[in-house]
Amino acid sequence: MTIKRAHRAWGTLLVVATALAGCGGGGGGSTTAATSSPSTPSTPASSPSTTPTAPTGPAPTTTIAAASYAASSVEAGVYSGINQIRQAGKWGTLTQDALLDKAGRNMADYTIANYVRADGTFDPAMYNTDAATGWLMGHVQTAGKPLFTGVLPADRFKAAGQSDFQVALENGGFYFSNFSTAATIDWCVDGWMRSTGHRQAALHPQATRIGVGVSVGLVKVPSGDTASTCYLELTLPKTSVVYDSTWSAVFPVDGSTVNYVSDFYGKGLAMSISFDKSVASVTSFILINRATGASVAGAPTYYGVDRTVYNNIAFFQPTAPLPENTTFDASAIVVVQDSTGKQSTVEQKWSFSTGTDKYKNVATTKGAASPPIRAVSH
Repeated sequence: MTIKRAHRAWGTLLVVATALAGCGGGGGGSTTAATSSPSTPSTPASSPSTTPTAPTGPAPTTTIAAASYAASSVEAGVYSGINQIRQAGKWGTLTQDALLDKAGRNMADYTIANYVRADGTFDPAMYNTDAATGWLMGHVQTAGKPLFTGVLPADRFKAAGQSDFQVALENGGFYFSNFSTAATIDWCVDGWMRSTGHRQAALHPQATRIGVGVSVGLVKVPSGDTASTCYLELTLPKTSVVYDSTWSAVFPVDGSTVNYVSDFYGKGLAMSISFDKSVASVTSFILINRATGASVAGAPTYYGVDRTVYNNIAFFQPTAPLPENTTFDASAIVVVQDSTGKQSTVEQKWSFSTGTDKYKNVATTKGAASPPIRAVSH
């Protein structure tokens, strides 16, 4: 990976439904959902500085702490899978929080109890927007319904006993099968990486703690399949972590191989670059097929400095799935802005490869009632 102008930067056919973005909201039960549409890159109002700045803080943690999950469990696999990606890409590893585990299990139980219908189909109401909070219903609980523990993630975290956080983040995933631990782990971790919104939450550089909640077999659907669901709970600390001024992280990780090539909507797997500063604009974001020398068609997106949770990441979204077994070279020039409004330019280059796409036979849909949805990410 090259950084310039130093600001360091499942075996059977599945039918899949996904929301565009994983939800995140403020601590204390904020009713603002972090799911608004990305802004269109524009030219910054002022010329940013390109003068290197001396390091101002520590590097992210790189050691994966031991966790108390049962060996070979979905929880252990998700914890390990997310932390291995964060470790390799230098986002900083996460520590297990038993109270967030509890909140995740509570939400997983609630989801199966309230969104798997008697005929074994999945209720697409999960993807409706809650008028009161602005969140997708897949992250909202309704008082009076079975297994209610709190309206929003922040409420449920506090109900589980965890109140020491600034922002609550949550990802979810559904899986219908003759239960397979390995398939559920793959679906959750890979699914969250394939979705730009979920990836933002799972790889947020300010996140420090993680909880994983899994519910299996609460509902046995008529087809004989078992409904299972997995929730990933994350918190951002009350005091923001300030990494050294050259910190950034990319996905896919530099030098890595990913065995998936698309998102859930027929587009290609998005590239992303994260900072501990806000993204003010994207000057360029280019992806080159190394074998052909051709640029991959697509466009950059980012959320803008006014976003409080996901304003620190820029994406390149290919318009079509990437070819398998191919090496790509990515480069980005991004203008970032610190908390004082000072802007600087980061130029970064990296490479990655695609392997054989293990999800190429997976059909995607959203909200279908028949046939039953086999796997969902929300």
